[in-house]
Amino acid sequence: MRRLPCVIVLCAALAGGAHAAPDSAGAAAYSSGDYATALSDWLAAGTPSAGNPGDAISQADIGYMYVNGKGTAVDYGKAAYWYGLAAAQGNAFAQDGLGDLYNGGYGVPKDQIKAIALFQQSAAQGSANGEADLGDAYYNGAGTAVDYTKAAYWDQLAATQGVAYSQNQLGWMYQMGQGVTANTATAITLYNQSAKQGDVQAEENLGSMYQNGTGVPQDYGQALHWYQLAAAQGDALGQYDLGTMYDYGTGVPQDYAQAAHWYQLAAAQGNSDAENDLGVLYQSGQGVPQDAAKAVTLYEAAAQQGEVDAEKNLGFAYYFGNGTNSDYGNAAYWDQRAATAGNADAQNQLGWMYQNGQGVTEDTGKARTLYEAAANQGNAQAEDNLALLYANGNGVAQNFTHACHWFGASAAQGNDDAELGYATCYAHGIGGVPQDYGKAVYYYQEAAAQGNATAENDLGVFYFKGIYFQPSRAMAIAWMEKAAIDGSQQAATNLGELHMRAPSQPNNFTPVPIPIPAPVAGAVEDSSQCAAIGGSGPDDNCMKNGVMVDAQTGDAIDPDNQCAAHGGELEDDVCGKDGYEINPDTGDELEADSSCAAQGGTGSDDYCVKDGNEIDAQTGNEISSSDSDYVDPDSGNAPETEDTSNQGGEENNGYAQSSDDNSGPSMEDQGGGDSYSGGGGGDSGGGGESGGGDGE
Repeated sequence: MRRLPCVIVLCAALAGGAHAAPDSAGAAAYSSGDYATALSDWLAAGTPSAGNPGDAISQADIGYMYVNGKGTAVDYGKAAYWYGLAAAQGNAFAQDGLGDLYNGGYGVPKDQIKAIALFQQSAAQGSANGEADLGDAYYNGAGTAVDYTKAAYWDQLAATQGVAYSQNQLGWMYQMGQGVTANTATAITLYNQSAKQGDVQAEENLGSMYQNGTGVPQDYGQALHWYQLAAAQGDALGQYDLGTMYDYGTGVPQDYAQAAHWYQLAAAQGNSDAENDLGVLYQSGQGVPQDAAKAVTLYEAAAQQGEVDAEKNLGFAYYFGNGTNSDYGNAAYWDQRAATAGNADAQNQLGWMYQNGQGVTEDTGKARTLYEAAANQGNAQAEDNLALLYANGNGVAQNFTHACHWFGASAAQGNDDAELGYATCYAHGIGGVPQDYGKAVYYYQEAAAQGNATAENDLGVFYFKGIYFQPSRAMAIAWMEKAAIDGSQQAATNLGELHMRAPSQPNNFTPVPIPIPAPVAGAVEDSSQCAAIGGSGPDDNCMKNGVMVDAQTGDAIDPDNQCAAHGGELEDDVCGKDGYEINPDTGDELEADSSCAAQGGTGSDDYCVKDGNEIDAQTGNEISSSDSDYVDPDSGNAPETEDTSNQGGEENNGYAQSSDDNSGPSMEDQGGGDSYSGGGGGDSGGGGESGGGDGE
């Protein structure tokens, strides 16, 4: 909610026929709307002559006519002259009116000290207008120091006399606890008194109270009612807040066209929130034709007024070249302004620019500071970027404890790169996180559900190696195929090394259907039934001695039930039926490869199994785990081990690929892959912190 400051000039409820001038003809003419005749009559009565200072009331009325252009053109200089004559005779109305002119510098040199002296003279005579303007002067510190206690005193006197402006201002002071003890009930009473007289600020404030449930039960219908009244009077803030209700569907059906209509009216009056939010609609093409260039124009207008969300949006537009030419220098300038004001998105974006030397001199120290500022506000992308700095030792000492902390914070908000990084923490038991393949799989699945290709590839590797899952070459291939389609070059390489065709033309390639296990709480905490039989993991994905088992009986099961669905039996990851190996996904019989069969094995020549162990189909020699290209970066061993000695292998943010062995599938960038800047092409819309909010 924002209270629009009163321009003290003419804030008073005035004049002419509102008080008794001695010339009844002039008063009658004014009441009938014949302002020229009224002015003529009052000039005759108010003009001074020798020994006659002129009628003070008529002089005050003449001043009012010149201020408001009634019966004559507006002329503040002449108004000041006539008010001055009446004020010298002690006329309270003229004292207040002349004070208004001095306060604003209309027709006279601006002099707020002289203004407040005149307000005091008027208020001392009990003038409601003088009391109202004196209260406002103390509230805003015009001609005196800000003094909420004195402001409340004079506003109370004016409000008691029915001055709508003072009722609203005093209501605001009770709402905020300024000069009085905070009391929302009293605030609402005063707002209602003022709003019933048509005060737009009171209407706007009541709308906000009802929208936010402040001192009254939340009632969007009442909020809409009061915003509509304020907007109908042309109040820019009322128009803006009415627009936000349509924008977000608050109390009304969401209607972007209506939102754009009201934003446009408010923006035409220079309301910076409306300019920004209208820009967001033009950027997205919601309710208006999409026009990124017009969005930039609106962002610029709002940003020039210091609208923080617009500064951030403008910075993003320059960074991505959205509606304007890409310009890292301008992007950095506007992001810096927004970041200084505390905008977390801008802090993260500017941090990325410092990390990469875009528009600014590369400085990872500044990048870290900015990421931390944004991360401490809960910005998920900044949390992930900060985690990557610590994981990679980029500009900071490598610290897996800090890395895993921030990966976890970001993963909790659903950031898929952070879920991937957090999975790595659990897979290796680093950064103070215990090694837990069940939790690693949970976060891999969460990231994969968002299409994270690296996580999809890593799930395939887990299936291939039998880490947490029962070994399944079919599932490994399925996940790697999906990862390759989603852009993982490592997955494509893995498939090639498995002698499987990698999809070079994704549009012409249909991947094997992939049953994605639904993440459950048990994947994070051991379930009681699985634990009771000596297993680990959730009840619906219970592992014991490297084999998936039924949590109720402890019997080994086919995790996907694909083999059984085709009448087969699973043994050593080979689905057999009537003495032949079949494809567990289709039920089709597979031809045994001659070399593997000649060695007494089952499966294919590129994956031959004998007595439960993988063998070389050509020699019959058992392939040991040391021949695999997967090594733990902490131990140099296969991931199943928990030895923490460092034994070679080239570190790559998590699992490492041995530098001297390129056979078989490998894992790449387990720590979240390449970092990226946040926000996308306009993580904007910000001005929508609106709807009668605190009105930044």
